Amino acid sequence: MSRWPPLDRPLVSVRHLGAVLALPPERLQSLAGKAEDLYDPFMLPQLKNGRWKERPIDNPDEELKAVQKRIKERLLDTLVFPPFMCGGVRKGSTQANARPHVRQPEVVALDIKNFFGHVSNLQVAKVWHEHFNASNEVAWLLTRLTTYRGHLPQGAPTSTALANLVILPVVKGLALLCRVRGVNLTIYVDDITVSGRGARQAIPIVANALSAKGFKLARNKVKIMPANARQEVTGHTVNRKLSNGRELLARARQETLRAIGPEGTERDLQRARGLLAHICGTSASQGAWLKRRIEHAVGPGPRAQATGT
Repeated sequence: MSRWPPLDRPLVSVRHLGAVLALPPERLQSLAGKAEDLYDPFMLPQLKNGRWKERPIDNPDEELKAVQKRIKERLLDTLVFPPFMCGGVRKGSTQANARPHVRQPEVVALDIKNFFGHVSNLQVAKVWHEHFNASNEVAWLLTRLTTYRGHLPQGAPTSTALANLVILPVVKGLALLCRVRGVNLTIYVDDITVSGRGARQAIPIVANALSAKGFKLARNKVKIMPANARQEVTGHTVNRKLSNGRELLARARQETLRAIGPEGTERDLQRARGLLAHICGTSASQGAWLKRRIEHAVGPGPRAQATGT
């Protein structure tokens, strides 16, 4: 049930939507009318599989992003997703996504190609209709506020939940098929993982199900990991127990050394501590060395307190 009382009936008017979001209807309509001009795309360097790559970010401006956060909190976060969907949902995490695949004879990692780019504004409008009983006027207003150039924007707070809702019918069917075959399935945004004996036989099943909905697997990113090789799922090793993978630890070491170096900023330190908290959430022993390095350099609190500046 919604935490926000105005959601106890269908979203039939912009006035009602404004009441739910606690925002003036005129502001929502004005933003929706110019939303296409409120993005500043850039390329973000990202370390993945040990290599630096550039990831395109559409980057909504602060005003539009603030409204998207309100839409996420007061609409999308009120929905309950199945436990096998672990990305962009309440209480979801990379750890929750990896945990079902611990100590499995075979793990298969799959990636949906250009996931957000293949979620169209028509599919998003359908989500607002089906899950919130929105009228045409409200559904298309929300769609204009949450899409960019006809697709979901990278970097918008609403994109992951909307993508989850678009693909939900597909993964529900896949989860049932996997359960019948004795195979585990989880999905973390665009990462699909299956595990169990004969997990590789699920690859064409997943590919066909996605294709029917207009999505494709990234064929060059399919990874089949038997028990005698390193098995990694969303940054975690799952062979014998859940632990942090090499790539995540390498990134955390790099961020820590940058943060405690002579040119490190408070923002660098916050990023390093965020990664450290994530690592310790999986394995306190793996995060111990990084924690000692940070505390030795700047103390347990913010840099300004530790250095007296």
